[in-house]
Amino acid sequence: MIARQAIKNKVVMLKKFREFTKKSKLTEEDALRLGREVNKELAKRYK
Repeated sequence: MIARQAIKNKVVMLKKFREFTKKSKLTEEDALRLGREVNKELAKRYK
C-alpha cells in the first residue's frame, strides 16, 4: 500500500516535471554544468 502510493506520487511528479521542462531550451549538458556549479556553491556555504 505504501509502495503503491509512493509510485503514484513519483509518476505525478515526473509528469509535472515533463510539463515544466517541455518548452525549455536548456540542453542536458547545460543542466549538468549548472548542477555542478550549484553543488560547488552549496559545498562552499556549508564548509
